Amino acid sequence: MTTGKMKPYKDLKNFYDIAGLEHINRDYAYPITEREVEKVNRLISLIRKAREQDRPAEGDSVEFISRTGDYFGEAHIEKIIGKHSHICLSPEMQFCFMDRKKVAFETEGGPWTQVSTSLLVPAGIAGKRLYTWGYGRRHHKGYLHFRTFVRKWKYQEADPLYDGYTTRDWYKYHIMKHRDPERRNEYTYRSNEFTLYSRSRLDELAGILHGKLYRGILPNSLVLWGYRMELKEISRKEWNGLRGQGQILMDFLDYGSVRILTDDETHTVTIHRIDEQS
Repeated sequence: MTTGKMKPYKDLKNFYDIAGLEHINRDYAYPITEREVEKVNRLISLIRKAREQDRPAEGDSVEFISRTGDYFGEAHIEKIIGKHSHICLSPEMQFCFMDRKKVAFETEGGPWTQVSTSLLVPAGIAGKRLYTWGYGRRHHKGYLHFRTFVRKWKYQEADPLYDGYTTRDWYKYHIMKHRDPERRNEYTYRSNEFTLYSRSRLDELAGILHGKLYRGILPNSLVLWGYRMELKEISRKEWNGLRGQGQILMDFLDYGSVRILTDDETHTVTIHRIDEQS
């Protein structure tokens, strides 16, 4: 993770010996050789050399915010070609190897985007987990991992659609609006998290979630930005201990009588109902 209080990049030291590399790869249950230690330390040296100047380099991390408010805290620069950085927004595994005396990367994950490198804003230094291929008979994919330090950058797409709401601190509910054939001038509102049968109920839920509704990108769609909603079933004894939280009916979600705890720090609304089986 990024930290603004770390030493300057040039002062960071994190080379490995056999014991250290074995420890970080202990779950793979095979011995590490000196050859692998030399390879990993050579990669770390090249990564450090590429960061002698304070500018984006392949392998750096990016805190990326899309125009639609999607937050990617550990996006990965795989390549820099010309004036553009090729970035994997949600990397799963980042393989590191030598190519023509430089470090190169091969990344599993997605989606991908391209950004003008000059628009990346410095955001400190980050620890990063990288993978490389080992030697001899190994784990079925033949890799080991190590950690080193890279630079971190920030980038936010222009013209945000939702007044600065992002999934870093808020939850985004995608809602489709369907005309109800049996009720005049009424709609059904469906998302992955709920189904509501009137706009008044949707507005009520938006209030509970401290949220704000926006028109979506797709036809007949809405976006609700609000607190994350969590349902928790508790015993009657626990329920009685929450008397001070008040009690409301949420029949519109088939929840019945509930008590709600709101955490403004984590932007979470926990809806408690009695587990009759407990």
